[in-house]
Parts: sequence; C-alpha cells; structure tokens
Amino acid sequence: MRKRLRCTDDHGASLVEFALVMPLLLILIFGMVDAGWAFFQNLEVRHGAREGARLAVVNYGDEAAIIAETCARMSDPGAVVQISVTSDSPDIGGKVTVTVTRNHNALVAFLPFFDGITLTSTVEMRLEQKLSAAYSGAGGC
Repeated sequence: MRKRLRCTDDHGASLVEFALVMPLLLILIFGMVDAGWAFFQNLEVRHGAREGARLAVVNYGDEAAIIAETCARMSDPGAVVQISVTSDSPDIGGKVTVTVTRNHNALVAFLPFFDGITLTSTVEMRLEQKLSAAYSGAGGC
C-alpha cells in the first residue's frame, strides 16, 4: 500500500494571520502602557497637591518656598502649583487650598487616546500654624 502524500497550500497562512492580528495587539499593548503612564502622572499630581497643602498648613515658608518644595517632591516636573487661602482668617483653623495641574505627556505618540488630557488635583486642609505670609498665587515646576 502506498502512503498517500498530503498536499496542502497553507504554508503562509499563519504569517498572513499574524500580520492581520499584530496591529491590533500592538495597539492594545501600547494603549495599556500609555494608560499606565497616565495613571502614574495622575498619582504624581495628587501627591503634589497633598504635599503642597501639607507644607502650607504647617507654615513651611513663603509661597515661593512651598511651590519650590512641592515641585521638588514631585518626581515628574511640568506641573503648575496654585496656593490660596480659602477662609478669611490666616489663623489656626482656616483653610488652605492647593491645586496642581499638568498636561498629560503621552509615552506612545501615535496613539491619540490620551491626547489633550489635563490632570488636576485640589486638596483643602485646615491650618495648623498661623500663616506668616499671604498665599494667593501660582508657580510652575
């Protein structure tokens, strides 16, 4: 008995299937990387607002010193820090609001999913020390 040879014409089919699926996989992988980067930058903005508010309520110094220290404690520069006293009194028990804003910088430039996102965090805390200076301005990192 002769063994019958099997003749198939699908030698390049897997390569064609991979070529069709690969762009979708790359978009998915790069999208997850960019989403993770956006999440990290959002955490940095929240951390900066919290640190700035903490520095302001313990009367770390004047406004420029607080903004400089807030920027130094953030690992990713490029943010705008705004400090304002939200109550009428700069005494203990008053409120200080710190807002940190920054634009999202995409890691993967060809994906338009996260373009133009502005990350903002606002923190309001109670004053623990009497303010030695008035806070009502903004500065950039």
